[in-house]
Amino acid sequence: RPSGIATDEYDCVASGSLFVCPSSYEFGRLLPGNTAPPQTVTLRNVGNDPLTVTGISGVGAPFTLSGLPSFPVQIAPGDFVKFSVGLSSASAGNFESTMIITTDDQEHPTAGVMLKGEVMTPPAPATLFATTGSQGKLITINPATGAGAPVGSTGDQFSLGEIEFRENGTLYGGSSGSFLTIDIFNGTPHFIDNWEDTRYGGFEFDASGKLYISYLDVSF
Repeated sequence: RPSGIATDEYDCVASGSLFVCPSSYEFGRLLPGNTAPPQTVTLRNVGNDPLTVTGISGVGAPFTLSGLPSFPVQIAPGDFVKFSVGLSSASAGNFESTMIITTDDQEHPTAGVMLKGEVMTPPAPATLFATTGSQGKLITINPATGAGAPVGSTGDQFSLGEIEFRENGTLYGGSSGSFLTIDIFNGTPHFIDNWEDTRYGGFEFDASGKLYISYLDVSF
């Protein structure tokens, strides 16, 4: 474990004059071939003297770094530098890595940030998903027999009228008031936006990935 590590209440790791935010990051689940949204990492000098960051190590595939400064980089008191860390893997697995930031602080020369992510085994080809609507269940359907197998609960707060599985491995759902993604492994919904219109009739993606929403005509 790196020396001089203490996590503060703002989810930053402190090592001498260096504050690193966040102190850890979990990218969650994604399917092989997809890329998790990058996370910004901030290195801040909270001391009274200039601090030199000499390098970053310990980060290997499938984690990636981008926007790095040229090392060594000197950070003035109160100033900071930023870069991004991401996750992308072509194969399934649970991944962990500790990013080590090294400085010229003689007493506390390193700080560590734990990175985690899970790349799930994709569903079988031609998997058919279905929803029970107001009952809040996500199921898979065997196309040959019609038999259903439960995946998990989408929650009673979303009366899903429509779902669509995209090529990028994301399952989208729409209801009279909400648009969301659904975890294909456990059914957990993740809210995206609120239509704020009960006339919602359906949604559809075109070939370019643009989302279209239809509304019902209730004027008659």
